[in-house]
Amino acid sequence: TVWTHHPLSSYALADRVYDNPFWVMNEARNTSGVGRTFGNVQVDYEPLSWLTVKYTLGADYSSDERIEGLPPMSAGDALTGQLWQGTYNYLELDHNLIATATKSWNPNFVTTLTAGQNLNSRDVTQVQAKGTTYISPDLFTLNNTVSSNLQPQNFESKTHIAGHFAQLQTDLW
Repeated sequence: TVWTHHPLSSYALADRVYDNPFWVMNEARNTSGVGRTFGNVQVDYEPLSWLTVKYTLGADYSSDERIEGLPPMSAGDALTGQLWQGTYNYLELDHNLIATATKSWNPNFVTTLTAGQNLNSRDVTQVQAKGTTYISPDLFTLNNTVSSNLQPQNFESKTHIAGHFAQLQTDLW
């Protein structure tokens, strides 16, 4: 091959192997709208002088709506433009219930019985789609792509965990 100062029109569709980092910095569109909420509530209750009950309920929710777009003329398989668009959600709920009973038989002998329960639920959902070959080079939406060569990908996971426990403790002297 002979280097020429006048590239051929077929060079426009040739893969350049890598992109100029300054071009990518100014042309690629990677946006993300993230939200997160978390917190808990705790209630302590003493119905009798020898019995305490504690309840805690916590929640953690996050959501991410993101677009990863490479403009036309990018290197690799994004030569005609490529766009990934997705929504990712996560919700976790956690419940703890603990009851503690204490009996002092005399100053040198005390017993404590603790019983509890933990319930945990996790829900993860992800939906994403890929589009290629932009109609307009500056519009980064799936509606601006000619072909969706990959079907939308859906992922959902639900996990429910239940735990129960008890502990007997004796203090001597």
